[in-house]
Order: sequence, then structure tokens, then C-alpha cells
Amino acid sequence: DELQQADLPLLSDSECTWTNDYRPESMICNGGEGPGEDGACLGDSGGPLVCEIDGSYQVVGVTSFGAETCSTSYPAVFARVCAFRDWINRIRKSN
Repeated sequence: DELQQADLPLLSDSECTWTNDYRPESMICNGGEGPGEDGACLGDSGGPLVCEIDGSYQVVGVTSFGAETCSTSYPAVFARVCAFRDWINRIRKSN
């Protein structure tokens, strides 16, 4: 059990439509240059998508799904955290 990381670019919504399940209002995706690159794998669901913003690292996504091959031939898809900010804040305040 070792923390893994991959430095992959965020992709435009049009590049993420390889799956009919992609919803740009609540999802974000990333990927690399194709086969051989590291990507999200089975078992990665729930893991963070972290980006450096203004010098600090912030969770911008939560792993949802990707290609079965664990490569970046297809983008990995993440829940877009900002789309759920109100819900997250309500849950935090209620606990």
C-alpha cells in the first residue's frame, strides 16, 4: 500500500465525451498522451484529483471511473468537487 501519483493534464469537456456517462456540469477528466501513460485504475475510485492552485494543492475531483486498462488511452473521469460544494458544506455543518 503505497501512495501513487501521476502528473496528467486536465482535459476539455469535449475530450471527455468518450463515454455517454460524462456530465460536464458535475464531472472533470484528465489524461495523457495515450497508451503507456499512468492513469486511474480499478480500485482508485474515491481517490483525489489534486491540482496546484495559487501555490497550494486543492482537491478538485474524486475518482469515479476510467479505462479498464489503467492507461490514459481514455480519460479518467472524476466527480467535480465544486459542483457538490453546497452539499459538502451542509454535511460538514450537520456533524
